[in-house]
Amino acid sequence: MPFEIPPRKKPDDDNGYFEELTRAIFQAGFSWRVIHDKWPNFQKAFDGFDIATVAGYGTPDIERLVADAGIVRNQRKIEAAIANARAFINVQEQYGSFDHYIW
Repeated sequence: MPFEIPPRKKPDDDNGYFEELTRAIFQAGFSWRVIHDKWPNFQKAFDGFDIATVAGYGTPDIERLVADAGIVRNQRKIEAAIANARAFINVQEQYGSFDHYIW
C-alpha cells in the first residue's frame, strides 16, 4: 500500500510552528517516511517541542539527543533546532507570536 503525505494544516500555536520547522530541518536528506516513522521519538526527545524548554537546552541536552537512537542523530540539525527555538522566543518578544510575525 503506498504511503500518502498528509495535507498541510496551519499549526495551532507557536509550538506547532516550531515542530513543523524542526520536522523540515530533519527531513532534509531523508525520505519523508523515515522521519514520519521516527516522529513520535522526536516529540518525546524534544519535550513536545515546547519552545521555552528547547531554547534552554545546553550541552548535556545536545549530548543526550546525539545519543538517542530513536531520532536522526545529526548534531548540526539538533543545534539548528535549538537555535531556532531561541529565535522563536525573539520573534515572540517582538511580535507576540510567530503567527503574528508571518501574517
